Amino acid sequence: RPVGAQLVGKGLGANRHAKWTLGINFRETITEWDLGRRIGWNFVFDTTENWEFTDKHLMPDSAYYRVTRGGYTLQPLPGDKTRLIIDTTYWVRTPVNAYSALWGEFFLGDLEENLLTLVKERAEQN
Repeated sequence: RPVGAQLVGKGLGANRHAKWTLGINFRETITEWDLGRRIGWNFVFDTTENWEFTDKHLMPDSAYYRVTRGGYTLQPLPGDKTRLIIDTTYWVRTPVNAYSALWGEFFLGDLEENLLTLVKERAEQN
């Protein structure tokens, strides 16, 4: 589950340092920066320390499965509201791609929902 992320720097080339439970950490290098509208990044998995809980084929930067890009988009809505949209790009290369792709959609969908819930809770606290 996500714990949080810290942005170090501003604009293109800055880094977000993501922290998850179980000691999972990784970086995201900013590739899109439209203040108040969009932030996008490339995932950087410098270390696989603490990833032992998962199958080696499902590591986020393995030869079989790779999470490559992600981002958040803010979409203005009527009534002074905003929708937060998250996107994640990945590829799968296995002998059972159809099955693996379904699993990837399920797994990433769950992660994205967890992230959006965390952001919502923090935004509503303020």
